[in-house]
Amino acid sequence: MRRERGLGAGDKRDSNTLAASRRELRCARMGKRHCGSLACVGRASAGTRAKREAVAAREPPRCVYQSADRYAGRMRTNLSVEDLGTFLDEPRVAVLATLRVDGTVLLSPVYHEWREGAFNVVIETQNVKARHLRRDPRATILVAESEPPLRGVEVRGSAQFIDDGVTETTRRIVARYGDEEAEADAEARRGADVIVRLEPDHIRIWDFADEFDAG
Repeated sequence: MRRERGLGAGDKRDSNTLAASRRELRCARMGKRHCGSLACVGRASAGTRAKREAVAAREPPRCVYQSADRYAGRMRTNLSVEDLGTFLDEPRVAVLATLRVDGTVLLSPVYHEWREGAFNVVIETQNVKARHLRRDPRATILVAESEPPLRGVEVRGSAQFIDDGVTETTRRIVARYGDEEAEADAEARRGADVIVRLEPDHIRIWDFADEFDAG
């Protein structure tokens, strides 16, 4: 009986090369990027990485940010509210920070006024901000501008609920924002709003007037 001759090392390499070529041909005929074999997947991944790197090298950065140090040396911080001129008299929307039950912060835009050394804020009695402050009175309010000289005021403290003169204070605050019917609106909302007063336990005041005066 004649014994079959086994494949030598060279024959095995030729066989593997032929099998790989057939898989690649099958990929091309099926319109696939690769057939799923380790060799084919490796080549496809390497090709994809090379393409991405080439595109990244050609494209400039999409966003160019100014250096964070641009204004670092020109920021004025040893200021009083009076140093900001009429800034707090302007009808800017403030941001009020209150604490949720889980300790995370809720940021809310609010109407306000700076009066007798503290912020008065008008919010609805049943609003979530009021519920937060009744449970935990700690709060922060921020008023800032995005145009030169980039003035800003931040106050941290414990909120107080003001029951007296709510309608009058609401009318005065709403009128600051150009509501021609502030009187009627405040009267219509009698009993629905509450005034929260935030006196400063800590106050931070800044501007960049020196930077822009120098420029």
